[in-house]
Amino acid sequence: MNKKLYILVLFMSFVLVSSPAFAWEKIIAVPYHSTAAGHPLWTGPAAAKMVLESPIITAHPAYLSQTQAQLWTYIGTHADAAWNPFYPGVHTDPEALKECLKNFDTRPGWTFVIHSTSTYDPIISQKIIFTLDHYDVPPAVPIDGGLNWVAVFGANTTTDPSAGPYTINWFLINDPRDPVLGNYRFISYTSWENSGASSVFLHIPTPEPFPHNMQKMAVCDPKEPGPLKLIPPEKFIRRLKIIRPPEARKAAYVALRDNGLLEKREFRMACEMMGSANPVLVRRKAGSLKADYYVVPMARGRMLAGAVLIDAYSGAFLETSIAKKPIPYPYLTQSDGQVREILTRKIMEIEGSKKIKVERPTLVWEPGLSVNPYFPLWKARVKIKGTVKLRYLDYKQKVVDPRKIERKKIEDIRRRR
Repeated sequence: MNKKLYILVLFMSFVLVSSPAFAWEKIIAVPYHSTAAGHPLWTGPAAAKMVLESPIITAHPAYLSQTQAQLWTYIGTHADAAWNPFYPGVHTDPEALKECLKNFDTRPGWTFVIHSTSTYDPIISQKIIFTLDHYDVPPAVPIDGGLNWVAVFGANTTTDPSAGPYTINWFLINDPRDPVLGNYRFISYTSWENSGASSVFLHIPTPEPFPHNMQKMAVCDPKEPGPLKLIPPEKFIRRLKIIRPPEARKAAYVALRDNGLLEKREFRMACEMMGSANPVLVRRKAGSLKADYYVVPMARGRMLAGAVLIDAYSGAFLETSIAKKPIPYPYLTQSDGQVREILTRKIMEIEGSKKIKVERPTLVWEPGLSVNPYFPLWKARVKIKGTVKLRYLDYKQKVVDPRKIERKKIEDIRRRR
């Protein structure tokens, strides 16, 4: 046995022996639905299907024939008229999603309600826990600045939330945009609630005239959870400089251990691959906040089994996910120079011109452009026929033009009207 493997085996033995037990965990068996082919923005209909097909809900017989396209039409006809002018990038109005769920849920006397707060108030997280615990129904929650909807179908807490004060360790979500690493995303409560992290993953800015303040929101079952018993998470203590890759890898090991995830077989197997690839630094800016993070891969060669996201300025655990089977992960093998060559060649083909100059690309994550934080984009300034423009290259090596994305959003809004 070589020295590196011996050290890894010893470390894993320590991790497994010292894994703590948690007092309460709820995971609901929810079928996964990804967004319809060709319609990546239909996360509202996909989230609605995951909620309506959860075990305790008996959906109306009319629901059985409903496609995502039909749910999208229903949502569009029930949208709040005030929604689109203020949220042109948000493609599912929460009121309309609520009405969709109410319409197809046949439970007598039951309903869905919108819960929202104007600040980073833990009451929304408590409402999500309460709904999972008391109703066995996955709430629908908007993430990524309100751009996308997910189904929250699991959670893990330090004590039984019905018995007394508790802290959430993680939420488990199904993200419709990504059937590879969006199915079973474990998001830490620290990342979920802290302004330093949730501005990356969950913060939603709200214009005053809009009737629902969207900074924190969930579409849940109705009963109020009672007095607040949820203990807020610790704030991130962030450094001025980015931590080194070995620190990020160590933080990932510790996070999996301390959150009880190594007790799950798929994580234990994937974690054995964590030392085989270097962490990938992704740049991200949310307003004035530098919110860079590391993707710590569980990988061998170019194949990824899973990943852990670690805040680059604190080492705090953000989230993790495991792929059902290993997938090619280009960020592990492609250098900046190779990405630059690919961008140059592809933009020449698109523009029909050889007068192209591509600057050195940077790996970034921007909600609305990339699938999720596991699949960032290579961003580069490009000089095309004397004009400087921004272009991105995604993980499938397709060129992304942000102007076309915006135009598509506007066209979608006009069609809904």
